[in-house]
Amino acid sequence: MNNLFAQSRSHWVRYDRYEIKIGKDGKRYITPEKTAKPDVYNPLKESSEMVLEALNVGMLMMNRNPEDVVEEMKLFLQNVDSEGTVFRSNHASNYVILKGTLNEDIPSMLAYLRRVEEQGKYREERWRRF
Repeated sequence: MNNLFAQSRSHWVRYDRYEIKIGKDGKRYITPEKTAKPDVYNPLKESSEMVLEALNVGMLMMNRNPEDVVEEMKLFLQNVDSEGTVFRSNHASNYVILKGTLNEDIPSMLAYLRRVEEQGKYREERWRRF
């Protein structure tokens, strides 16, 4: 991590509260709330804390039910615009293995998610624990 940011001269800012807004284009955006307070920070000094926060978010996702997770995956795919980006959801903890290239594979990935929902064929819990 130190090598990644060692030459950085810009300030890093985060806020204490965020909200999701729908833009004029119909897409959802994560933005700071109007009353959110900015906090300037140094990613070199806080890298361990940032990794732990990311792991905690991951643990929260582990306790979600498969229907909600698949619904969120569909929502993401319906709103993302990132031509040529390789998309993978193939970690052992995922309820559904999904892979493709954005934006061209979005229709087939959405169709696959609909089939998984209809058939209720989510990854078994015993395999998600690895």
